[in-house]
Amino acid sequence: MANKNFKFNSVIEKYFGAAEIVKIPSEIDGVPVTKIGDCAFENCHTVKEIYIPDSVTEIGEYAFWDCRNLQKVHLPKFLKEISNDTFNDCCSLIEINIPDSVKKIDFQAFFGCHSLIEIYIPDSVEEIGENVFWNCRNLRKAYINIEKWSIEKLQKIFDLDDVKILPLVI
Repeated sequence: MANKNFKFNSVIEKYFGAAEIVKIPSEIDGVPVTKIGDCAFENCHTVKEIYIPDSVTEIGEYAFWDCRNLQKVHLPKFLKEISNDTFNDCCSLIEINIPDSVKKIDFQAFFGCHSLIEIYIPDSVEEIGENVFWNCRNLRKAYINIEKWSIEKLQKIFDLDDVKILPLVI
């Protein structure tokens, strides 16, 4: 039975629902959900919390752009990358745990997430784009392996005037 809330072909291409809590199924009609497509939840202002199943390994660009009431995201444990602008302007986002499987966090992935207070970047991350945590007005603590990144790189990732960089305990 098809799920009327999603446009789907192994990739969630678009969300049509209006729920506050969204639990993306791990499969639809027997087909595994493996990706959240570009702009799939763009401008979904009703969503406050989202659960992404472990079958998802990729989240597209702008997937949750301007989900201004989104507060919590439960990322899948096999996620490989957080794409460009994935959570851009999710100004109510207060909680997100980046899993150890993530290798790349791309350009402006969390730009404008004003409600984030702290972030933990696992040591598995090998590449971080510029401005990833810029315009995150309340971000005060970032746990990151400081031996892995130069101060110049950290300045391109964070607005260091406001953020205290704390060593990641490995």
